[in-house]
Amino acid sequence: RVRADVTHTPMMGWMSWAEVGCAVDCAHAAADVPCVSERYLLHVADALVTSGLRDAGYHYVWIDDCWMTARHAANGTLRAAPDRFPHGIAWLADQLHERGLLLGIYLNNGRYTCQGARFPGSEGHRREDVDALIAWRVDGLKLDGCYMSAATFERVADDYEQWSHELRRSPRPVYFICSYPYYEHFGGGMSGLDGGRDTDFAHASRTCDAFRYMDDVNVPPVAHRLRRIVRFMEARHSAMLSYNGPGHQADADMLLVGSRLTAATPLSLQRLQLVMWIMTASPLLLSCDPLRLSAPQRRLLTHAQLLDVHADGLVKAAAQVLPRTGPMAVTNADHSVWVRELSNSSFVMAFVNLSDQQSELRVPLAPRWLAPQCRLDAFAHTELNLAATDGGDGEQLLWRP
Repeated sequence: RVRADVTHTPMMGWMSWAEVGCAVDCAHAAADVPCVSERYLLHVADALVTSGLRDAGYHYVWIDDCWMTARHAANGTLRAAPDRFPHGIAWLADQLHERGLLLGIYLNNGRYTCQGARFPGSEGHRREDVDALIAWRVDGLKLDGCYMSAATFERVADDYEQWSHELRRSPRPVYFICSYPYYEHFGGGMSGLDGGRDTDFAHASRTCDAFRYMDDVNVPPVAHRLRRIVRFMEARHSAMLSYNGPGHQADADMLLVGSRLTAATPLSLQRLQLVMWIMTASPLLLSCDPLRLSAPQRRLLTHAQLLDVHADGLVKAAAQVLPRTGPMAVTNADHSVWVRELSNSSFVMAFVNLSDQQSELRVPLAPRWLAPQCRLDAFAHTELNLAATDGGDGEQLLWRP
């Protein structure tokens, strides 16, 4: 395992993609204007420190796509764009380490990155690219899968396993985010490759510290995309989330709390995303300017009880417990109830309503989940407003979200 000696629980940090994208015209941009540059990344790093987010556990700063330029002609080694990273990646890593943060970086397992031929991929360059990461003292690798050849795609799981082995040569633990389960399921990746494969998630959990299984969350309309992901979580739980454990988790992509993309999104929907990412033990990766978070957003992202659940050592993803068939079936797909077991044998429950309307729901639940001392609303800090009733088939809860 690449990270077994460092982090067993899901990683937390910041990733550039949703906030910055492939913005590379940085010459005249102010330090706080999103751009793929060392200047903006240091702005984010300082903001994570001063905002208290670093101390809450958000330790990684990830550079996503578009940081590189053409490889060196002489030896084919990776290069950061010199106009945007004039001091180089090793210097940037040192700057982050001095601030108590860690650096993650993006590579792609195909010919180009997902943003096309301007940015070289790593197909055929695995060993020398890992050599570069080691020399730069990088702490994490996100390996994408665009523009893979048919031959590479055919052996993609084995390819990623070889990357995992190569990363072990680093004297620094390297957190490894794999993207191949997404490409196996959905295909695409600008290569015209068919998906529809059943990923071997047991293999993914042995190979990766986190494995992406869903497409990008930052595709408008955001509310629709979040609802789609939650339904996908329910449909694929037994095949995917059940493989979560210490040192390996299914990755649901970035958090959009405070992102420019959620400027018109109610806080309740941003809260829904954070809760579901925590309930399913996904990594928590912000993609916003930390200094522009509202006070309610900052309180949400540093909510001590929620982050304690996220850091629970059992690292067991929640399961959706509402019956969908039978006499007690709840057929409204907007409603779900998730239960996550913790290492102290207690349980955390999340009541989810994906619709825009207030709803009422009767929920049949196991008595062991309903100990009176545990009925605390994590947001209101009060006793839950739940009315226990006898529905003839055991205790039920009447939920009015």
